[in-house]
Amino acid sequence: MATFKDLQDEILNESGHQSWHRVTVRDFGDKNIEVSVMPYETWSEMSEEDLPHKSKRGEGDRERSAEVAAKRAKRKVRHLCKMLKARYMLTLTTRQIISDTEVFQRYFQEFVRRIRLVSNFQYGLHPLY
Repeated sequence: MATFKDLQDEILNESGHQSWHRVTVRDFGDKNIEVSVMPYETWSEMSEEDLPHKSKRGEGDRERSAEVAAKRAKRKVRHLCKMLKARYMLTLTTRQIISDTEVFQRYFQEFVRRIRLVSNFQYGLHPLY
């Protein structure tokens, strides 16, 4: 009977290419887990065309970089919400750009004061990791 290693070597010797799946498990505690399965491939020999080409700074694909950054940000927010066991997520925006944290803190406290007039609003702040 062939072992897994024998089958793996046979596939690799036939084409030089293998398809795999990477499984990632994140435990957020209290029986809350996330399982991700991502396919990836390996080759036994790389040709010049297979090597990743590095571009000079500023010459990369900005659109692709923006997509990757957006996915990474969404993933961080999702993981943070799961870690905090949040039932809801609220996004607050302002008309103008506020870069002074003290000004934003005053606006936020006023928001909390007003919302507590009509409901039992509770929140938790957690720094992004």
